[in-house]
Amino acid sequence: MSIIDVPRVGDQSRVACKVQHTCISAPPVLSLSGIPGTDRVIDSLESDGIWTRTIERTWTVEEDHSKLECTVKYSSGQVAKSELLVHVECPYEEIKMVEPPGEVTEGVAKSVICSVSYKCKKNTPKIEWNYSDMQNLVTHGKISNNTYATESNLTFIGSLGDNGKTLTCTARFITGETSDFSVLHIKKYEEPVGEELNERDAHRVLAADVPFRFSAVTRSCVVIPCSFHDDEDQPMTRGIWYKKTGGIVYHNARSSVLDHFKDRTRIVGNLNEGDCSLEVDDIKPFDNGPFCFYAQKGDKNYRFNKSCVFIVMKASPDKPVMSSVPTQVNAGSTVTVSCSVSHSCSSHPPEISWSVPPINNDVSDTLVSRGVWKRTSTITFMVAAGDGLKNLTCTATFWGKKKQASTVTLIVEG
Repeated sequence: MSIIDVPRVGDQSRVACKVQHTCISAPPVLSLSGIPGTDRVIDSLESDGIWTRTIERTWTVEEDHSKLECTVKYSSGQVAKSELLVHVECPYEEIKMVEPPGEVTEGVAKSVICSVSYKCKKNTPKIEWNYSDMQNLVTHGKISNNTYATESNLTFIGSLGDNGKTLTCTARFITGETSDFSVLHIKKYEEPVGEELNERDAHRVLAADVPFRFSAVTRSCVVIPCSFHDDEDQPMTRGIWYKKTGGIVYHNARSSVLDHFKDRTRIVGNLNEGDCSLEVDDIKPFDNGPFCFYAQKGDKNYRFNKSCVFIVMKASPDKPVMSSVPTQVNAGSTVTVSCSVSHSCSSHPPEISWSVPPINNDVSDTLVSRGVWKRTSTITFMVAAGDGLKNLTCTATFWGKKKQASTVTLIVEG
């Protein structure tokens, strides 16, 4: 028995089974079983008195086709059988980025879709992207008989540093892989100019100090700095944050808040001291805003200039930076090193852990710039015995469980 055409799922293939004989008046009967198809029988004279009878089967290859059996029955009643294992191929198409990102604004989430079709359910691929820490929804479906598709929908968040780089999706199959890419075009978010403040319902218009853009890490939290000056003696009754496009983001009456933001926002500042800072927890990729602040005294609205902020999303937090690390140390000696990381969620700062047990650990928080903090962990530890290279790692675990780590290698003597 022999395969004539490569058995690829979805294509037609042929298999032949041959037997030689010397009785053309009563030739042997050939039959095939195991895989259904269409047969034709061919008789050919090989040499004087020697004939070859061939049965050739044509069939459409399916994923579960694995074995063929050929049976020959002679007029004398003798029966012989032969078996052939079929190893079907499961082809796949080139993966396609069906919805490339195009030009995007820094920190603004964009849905990017890659899709690939293939034969054989057992050949389901794993689609990977060259950017991590981003939300990725993968779906599988059957298109037709023996044909399947896998789609990956990436919520891409780009930074200015990504401009000119490539976004790549790769489908990895059992038998190989296929990739597609798009060059990224990231533009900077610019402060809007010439926008009119809604003063129609305002009792007074005051000045506020809110950054027009502020960074936040998805799934973590952010505290947006906000302050104002009011020269009246009567304090503000409440502070309200709203989306510029409509809808309340924070209000002390929970029923007034958009469902998307309920139980995720609060004013962490003291309005009586002119602090209107807003915490947004469990940041979603599309929580960009802009978000704007106003306040009330009783039933009177107080509007503010410079009171809107646009949140520039980051898929990954900053990596921690280690300092005061010696390149060479003695076993049994004590060493003091520091690890620092920046963040924008003062209400839930990151936790810093180490790969060595510290003798002591001093943790401090420093305001780097408005709303941006640096947490520092300074430890003293004893160097373990043994010559050679040893790694020292500090890991920052951010609110929302995202992590970043930095590692240095120490040369240990003794």
